Amino acid sequence: MPDKETVVHILWINAGLSCDGDSVALTAAMQSSIEDIVFGTLPGLPKVDVHWPLIAPETGPVGSNDDFIEWFFKGARGEINPFVLVIEGSIPNEKIKKEGYWSGFGNDPASGQPITTSEWIDRLAPKALLVLADVEALLVYGDRNGGFECFIVPIDACYALTGTMRRRWKGFDGGEQAWNDVDAFFDKIRERSQTAPFRGQLLRNGDPRPESGG
Repeated sequence: MPDKETVVHILWINAGLSCDGDSVALTAAMQSSIEDIVFGTLPGLPKVDVHWPLIAPETGPVGSNDDFIEWFFKGARGEINPFVLVIEGSIPNEKIKKEGYWSGFGNDPASGQPITTSEWIDRLAPKALLVLADVEALLVYGDRNGGFECFIVPIDACYALTGTMRRRWKGFDGGEQAWNDVDAFFDKIRERSQTAPFRGQLLRNGDPRPESGG
């Protein structure tokens, strides 16, 4: 744990695929707020310097005097220590395409080409004090009988469900085939899941029951 005089840099990349839920939650939080963290009003918290596109005052292009991305280059060069790397959104696999890129964050001054999110992770993760990644989501299933179930799943499971619905959904209510596929999707999720306690009880189909089964 860094001492109170050490400045911990937060290098936050929100250039993952399609998910800004952490940014939305953090900017809306009240206890504690992002202002409390940035201005150091929380007792025992080390000093932090947050480099995050949502609140960064720097807006200039790469190489300018107002270059936001320069903090990430400094981290890759080992010029800031310690720093925490935050990756928001799912991480794309850049090896499964023939050309182009899935997701980028700033440009390489040498080539002028975008630096992919995956390349930033390769550059920064080995030097980071800690790496935090948004890799899970809460998936809520409301069945056709009025019950519901909650699952903590990998983000790619959410993409798989979205793909299933896009392929099958017809009209206003989706159609019978779409719902059959959704039911089958959650059957597979359920097979791989373990039931977790919910405030001393088990929650299944919206019906809280004691852990003992009584």
